Amino acid sequence: MKVDIKRLGEIVLCDAISDAPFLNDPVELERVCLRALKKGDCGIIEDKKAFHQFRDENHAGDGITGLVIIKESHFHISTWPEKNYKYVQLDINTCGETAKAIVTLGYLLHDLKAKKCSIEVRQRGVPLYT
Repeated sequence: MKVDIKRLGEIVLCDAISDAPFLNDPVELERVCLRALKKGDCGIIEDKKAFHQFRDENHAGDGITGLVIIKESHFHISTWPEKNYKYVQLDINTCGETAKAIVTLGYLLHDLKAKKCSIEVRQRGVPLYT
């Protein structure tokens, strides 16, 4: 029996260390993310995005979680600027062939001034048995 995969999309996961000064600025982080999504041909659904800034009990940290629903699926980013290493986590989940998740990631890593990163690209699909 031969197993093929009908490709339905991909998910790009990334953990990065960032030197960007805007990891606790939700307005600038959103602007940078939306620009990268547009460069990657992701279909942004304008009224389906949210960037939330967290504050701990000492008002330290101010990390952000952002979510953008795109026509092809979704994009997510979380920042931890309070950590000495300025950690950023993101995923770009796409369906179909239009959106270019890895292109989006490239623009984001550049704008985030990533010093180190770990990237995993996973093809999404359904096994076809022949």
